[in-house]
Amino acid sequence: MKQYNFSMICDDIAELWDRYINYTPQDQDDHRLIGLPNPYISPTPAGKGIFNQVQYYWDSYFIILGLVRQHRVPLARGMIDNFLHLFRRFGMIPPANRFYYTGISQPPLLTAMIEEVMAVAADPAWKEAAYSIAEQDYRSYWMQGQNDRNPVYHLVDEIGANRYCDVHLNHATAEDESGWDYTWRFEERCMDILPIDLNVFLYKYEKDFAAFQRDKGAQEAAKAWEAAAERRKQMIQQRMWDEADGFYYDYDFINHRRLRMKTLAGFTPLWAGLASAEQADRMLGNALPKFEHPWGLANTEAVHKRPFKQWDYPNGWPNMHWLVLDGMWRYGYAKEVHRIAEKWLSLNCLIHERTGAFWEKYDVVSGEVGKSAVYPTQQGFGWTLGVFVAMVQKFLQ
Repeated sequence: MKQYNFSMICDDIAELWDRYINYTPQDQDDHRLIGLPNPYISPTPAGKGIFNQVQYYWDSYFIILGLVRQHRVPLARGMIDNFLHLFRRFGMIPPANRFYYTGISQPPLLTAMIEEVMAVAADPAWKEAAYSIAEQDYRSYWMQGQNDRNPVYHLVDEIGANRYCDVHLNHATAEDESGWDYTWRFEERCMDILPIDLNVFLYKYEKDFAAFQRDKGAQEAAKAWEAAAERRKQMIQQRMWDEADGFYYDYDFINHRRLRMKTLAGFTPLWAGLASAEQADRMLGNALPKFEHPWGLANTEAVHKRPFKQWDYPNGWPNMHWLVLDGMWRYGYAKEVHRIAEKWLSLNCLIHERTGAFWEKYDVVSGEVGKSAVYPTQQGFGWTLGVFVAMVQKFLQ
């Protein structure tokens, strides 16, 4: 494998961000695009590709990872403020600032974004306001249950297990909300499934809320959030951890069984610090080899169903590489993280040499641009750049 100067590539990326900036003022909505108060990074460069006008929700977390490490904090904070604005206006955070998206959200990573900015530019008053919106997002959108007036039922039972959903109660659009559009992971019936990653992200919300209240000296509020996190953790351990396989799976709450397809989502409990050290060790020993290939991690174990779906093997995605490797790093697997990060970053560089571009996703088995499905694989790409910078600075320096 060719050796690349990853730090030099990061310098090149620092010069690229301005090409991705878009801005439609909040008083200039059109029939599709929702105006926002601040400029933002789109997944593809301005005027290019199919994602060039909008700010996407979960893309933004991975973009912000790079922005804060390259001293673009005002831009990163402004992007978070855009999401706070969207919540105030619509009572939820849509996948992107388009009107036709306002029936669904995307994986809830708002507090994770806030913490990235606060780590480099503390502002207690801003954090207080941002966390207030994050808590409203948690309570009014994600924790609405089947007895509530809201037609979007994300909460499916009395112990607080969550699913993806949409305003029309449609499996395909719920899968859009998952961000994994599309995958055989959900067996084309997404609303019947309790996803491991969604419940981990909500556990992270609860832990972040607890830490926020504890830092303020609000001990009773902190205890309540810790109790909520503990309830969710126990649910995840009971329903989604498979002791025989040593892995976390999605759970089918209609048929009361774990789904058997292994996906990188099963590693998200490491990212959130939910798994025990023993569980982490078993996952790396038992499951990691099923995902690791010459150029990084495939998003799922080998899947040969038809039609091909873009979030499945052999494609690897930047965002999932970050969640997996950051989780492994948290549990002390530095050697394994170095190995996989170098594979992935080298693939990014190799394809850049061939094509002159970074890409949305990659085929980690053959070392090519990622396989297309719903739409052509896009050049750019915002979260590819953000994850590249974050990996180099956190794992390889």
